[in-house]
Amino acid sequence: SLTDSPVTLKILQNWVPRVSHYFDKEHYTYVGHQIVIQESIEHFGAVVWPGALALSQYLESNQEQFNLKDKKVLEIGAGTGLVSIVACILGAYVTATDLPEVLENLSYNISRNTQNMNMHKPEVKKMVWGEGLNEDFPVSTYHYDFILATDVVYHHAA
Repeated sequence: SLTDSPVTLKILQNWVPRVSHYFDKEHYTYVGHQIVIQESIEHFGAVVWPGALALSQYLESNQEQFNLKDKKVLEIGAGTGLVSIVACILGAYVTATDLPEVLENLSYNISRNTQNMNMHKPEVKKMVWGEGLNEDFPVSTYHYDFILATDVVYHHAA
């Protein structure tokens, strides 16, 4: 298979997150595609939370009402990337954003699940809410049709 080719394996090995503690990979099916998500126990943003499952199901079930084909979608707090992957499968131009500490795992999941599909290539970007938004996402350049977010408000007491 294509995913077993030496070139593909080398690319995936470069994207493998360097975090040392992982859950087993979780398998989901949305829009007729099997999606494999790698989670990490080291970051709250590297876990598939119930809101991501609910929004993914909602997007799948309401494809006609919320036609994402060729729409620009920004996901804030993408975490493991499940919602961004589903939006991408539905034909959107996706920008998945999150905090720096989860970007490796997010990039890995998005790359792994969209690499062999004929769709718009998703973009992964750092976003720390309230920091550098005008510099990283200038209004003159970035316009989105949909902004998606689930389970983004969390306070972890030390």
